[in-house]
Amino acid sequence: MPKRHWAISLSRTGGIPAPVRTIRRLYTRPMAVLDAATEVKVWELQDLEALPTWTRGRAMLIGDAAHAMTPMQGQGANMSIEDAESLRLLTPNTRREDVQDILKVAESVRRPRLTQVLAETRKSHSTLGLAERVVKNLEFNCGYRGVHEALKIQQREGEGKA
Repeated sequence: MPKRHWAISLSRTGGIPAPVRTIRRLYTRPMAVLDAATEVKVWELQDLEALPTWTRGRAMLIGDAAHAMTPMQGQGANMSIEDAESLRLLTPNTRREDVQDILKVAESVRRPRLTQVLAETRKSHSTLGLAERVVKNLEFNCGYRGVHEALKIQQREGEGKA
């Protein structure tokens, strides 16, 4: 079931909704930008649980197709880029018959990080302001060193459990 979050909207024809009046009192400067708009609408933001698998055969879903999230931390596009970067595991010497297994490895490396980013994004919806969200998760959100480094860490952690 998708998680539901709401974005605020204005309409010149419908008056000013109560949440917008509150924002107007709290944030006078940004409201000047909204005052210039002729129409701004209310829409629902949703995220989804990551799909149980992102791969089938030699295909892999990436980004919102595999794991949609709300923009509260600004990490959706980053997760898509990181997913695409994980395809670096496929080299020019990769044999066709190895592609499926390599894509499964890419997913296994990406899934823990994505799960944590999604969880942090959900937690931040109502508990933190924008600046707090950015600072709280800055190192984790910006500290990803790529699929090869993540795979090394995953392998080390796997050896520690054996």
